Parts: sequence; C-alpha cells; structure tokens
Amino acid sequence: MNNAQGRRLKGASIILAIGTVIAAGALLSKGNSPSKPSHSEKMTHEDIFKTGDVVWSKYDDRKIPGCKIDEDVYRYHRHGRENDVDAQRAMVLTARCRMLPIAVQMTVEQTKFLSDNVCVRLQGEIDCLWTNGCWLKK
Repeated sequence: MNNAQGRRLKGASIILAIGTVIAAGALLSKGNSPSKPSHSEKMTHEDIFKTGDVVWSKYDDRKIPGCKIDEDVYRYHRHGRENDVDAQRAMVLTARCRMLPIAVQMTVEQTKFLSDNVCVRLQGEIDCLWTNGCWLKK
C-alpha cells in the first residue's frame, strides 16, 4: 500500500467512526429510558435528597430504571452509553433492574455519600430500588 492509499483509508476510517458516533447518539436519544445524565442534568443543591423525602420521576413520558444493587445503576448507564440495548433488556429480564412506573410517589430510603444514586421505595412495596437522583424531583 502506498502513502496516498494509506491516507485515504485513514480518512475513510475517521468518517466511518464519526458516522457511527452520530448514529449511536440518535438511537440513544430515541430510547425509552434515559442514559447517563447529561451535564445539564447534574444535581443542584435543591436536588439533594435525604431519607424520608417524597419524590417522583422528573419525566412524564418515559420510565426510569430502578435496580436492586447500587452498582447495577452504573452498569445500566454504561450499557446505555455503549448502545447495548440487549444488555439493558437482560438486566430487566433477569430482575436485576426494573423500570419504575411513571407518576408514582416514591420515598427515599437510602442515600450514599458522594453518589447521585438514591434508593427509593414505591408506595406499598417493601424493598427500595436504586436509581439516579438526577431523574427525580421532590
């Protein structure tokens, strides 16, 4: 392969990579569940939750994930960033996570120091599920 062919191949690879990133972004933006919260969705001092707070989902049009284990919330996010919808679906099908219903009152049961994740209990249920606090409102 000569120098010109190498440059063309490199240019084509860059264009393909950019197209893949754009396509992945478009797919994620059309999904039914939020991926990792964006910089504009960072928690503010009004969003800091404490045990006993009553909260609801910020979203009226989509469900948010709730997981039995705090670390699974991060895994769910990672699969979303990687556009691995099958892995997200597997986490729900194996009952590691489930989609929390829209417009349902929840109570904060646990928080973790230096974490945006909170454990919320749906009204009438025994156990709490971990979710990202950026997706909740008081």
